[in-house]
Amino acid sequence: SAHVCSHAVSLVEKLPNQYMRENRGTILTKEDIDRRAVRASALRALSMDECSPDSISSILNSHSLDTIDILARMGYYEHAIAVAAGVSSKRRSNPSGVDVFFDSLRHILRTYLVPAAIGCTARGDEDNQLDSRSKVIQMQASSSICEQEMDSSTTTSIISYSQSWESSDKSAHSLQAATAMNLLYQYTTSYSKRCSGLGLSVASAILDLSGNTVLPIWLKDLCMFGSPSNGGNLFAQRNCDSSVADPSALIRLLMSHHKYGDSCDVVTAILSSRASSSSASSRLPEKGNVDYVPYDLIDSLWQIIEVIASSSASESEETHK
Repeated sequence: SAHVCSHAVSLVEKLPNQYMRENRGTILTKEDIDRRAVRASALRALSMDECSPDSISSILNSHSLDTIDILARMGYYEHAIAVAAGVSSKRRSNPSGVDVFFDSLRHILRTYLVPAAIGCTARGDEDNQLDSRSKVIQMQASSSICEQEMDSSTTTSIISYSQSWESSDKSAHSLQAATAMNLLYQYTTSYSKRCSGLGLSVASAILDLSGNTVLPIWLKDLCMFGSPSNGGNLFAQRNCDSSVADPSALIRLLMSHHKYGDSCDVVTAILSSRASSSSASSRLPEKGNVDYVPYDLIDSLWQIIEVIASSSASESEETHK
């Protein structure tokens, strides 16, 4: 509410100068005030959480990146992303070529949201009260805010996707995993254009945590074609976006995790898309078309499969002898 935001800002205004890193003589712009309000709201959420650090001064004097990390760890993903956006806009440049917002967003998704989505503890400490507690309420709040910021066409996809993850198992763990996966879908699809390679980074995190996990279809579609499909299968129609998609990188990622069957599915989907394309020029790789897969990559995949097949055949013959 307006009263809550006003109270949060008033708390910040009473703090020493070093907290906001601003001189009192500086004239504040609208962006400066927005950044202060975002940070104040985030710190207020931290201070009111029972699992937050005991020392209020340590919260208020924490570095922005530390604030982002603790917010994400406690489940306040929308606050963490908002603070990251504020830090990025204040710097107005990328020191050492690092995009602060992308780096922070990738850290939030890979370190905290992906483990929650696939049912793993973020830091492997199941006895830790903060890491093991339910974050469903925080996730649902973040999801609602994210949904409001997205256009109506994307919202329809989110709703249908969220419903597809409903399960008969109503346990708290399953509910949190489903909610986290839906939020991961929202963030990954929302920020993919702004943060190039975000989809591949999320896919890599999922495979790194659990080699037996199958990548969600929406994530494969995003990496292959730049947008989730309108249907429910790998070969459904979708709108291609070459600024987001990188099917070759997806194939290499799957191959590096020995998922050769999935790699073949991606190649088949890409080639099927090429065959159905009505524009000849759009199928030229030099034009940046996303449905192109390098021939040497297909050859490498084929050779690996041949070696595995021949090895399996030899083992079978030895067994029969």
